[in-house]
Amino acid sequence: MKSTKKKPLKAAKPRIDNSFREQVSLTCACNRDVTLAELGRTFSAQSKERLEKFLPHLNSTFSKYQINTCIRKAHFLAQVGHETGQLALLSEVLPKGKAEKDVYDGYKGRGLIQITYKDGYVAYGGYVGEDFSDDKKVKLEEIKWATDSAGWYWSVKTKPSLNVYADKNDIVYITQAINGAFNGYDDRVKILGRAASALLVDICQSRNECLNFSQFFLENSAANSISDAAFAWGLWHDADSDKHGVKKDGKLALIGYRRFLELKDEQKRGRFGFKRPKSMIAHAEDRISSLSDAEE
Repeated sequence: MKSTKKKPLKAAKPRIDNSFREQVSLTCACNRDVTLAELGRTFSAQSKERLEKFLPHLNSTFSKYQINTCIRKAHFLAQVGHETGQLALLSEVLPKGKAEKDVYDGYKGRGLIQITYKDGYVAYGGYVGEDFSDDKKVKLEEIKWATDSAGWYWSVKTKPSLNVYADKNDIVYITQAINGAFNGYDDRVKILGRAASALLVDICQSRNECLNFSQFFLENSAANSISDAAFAWGLWHDADSDKHGVKKDGKLALIGYRRFLELKDEQKRGRFGFKRPKSMIAHAEDRISSLSDAEE
């Protein structure tokens, strides 16, 4: 006999109101506050309530640190968007089994652009007149300081200011300056595309060229003159490496490795798991040989 027992009703999922994202501005975001709708379209996975908490602090940071044009704001949002999972996380999630005392001299990444090491915490604290040392380091997870510290890193700690490279639409340089390499690079590019669209960079009256926000090249970047960055470009694009966050591409890997060998005399220390510059050079030469054979 067929059971007549009724199945329990599932709780209805609350309907998420995304209509706030649809409001459109008539001018680009130069020299004005970013709106909630624009932030919502940039961070499309984040809730209205969460965005509302950050919006005034982001606009304050933009004003304070001269992140005052639409393209500067778009690049800043692309980087902090990836670093925080679209404003979800304000401190670094450590690998399983690792405690904060085991990394970065006991000062893990905190803030929208994750500041690390005690020297970084102390330097920022000195700039704003606050103590972020020892048991006070968790204050960098407060929205106010998490946001402001990112502006400080962007415009004060980094020399020259990353605004210089945002003006040139150079996400390759900016990513390696913040990350040290290219972890999450593809995600940063995707967020940049949404930010540029939301902030109407394409109709900016101060720009007379059409910019591409989906494809970037090492050769066109200031990073092309940095040996670390060139090697990292090769390594992260190399299908034979375990680095992630970039779609593997042998041709792009070759470009990075070959450029690194042109700059190899500038490499003074080992990086990215290679203990010595000689090890990096040997790896680049080996991978160029293998990747070139694969192309033929």
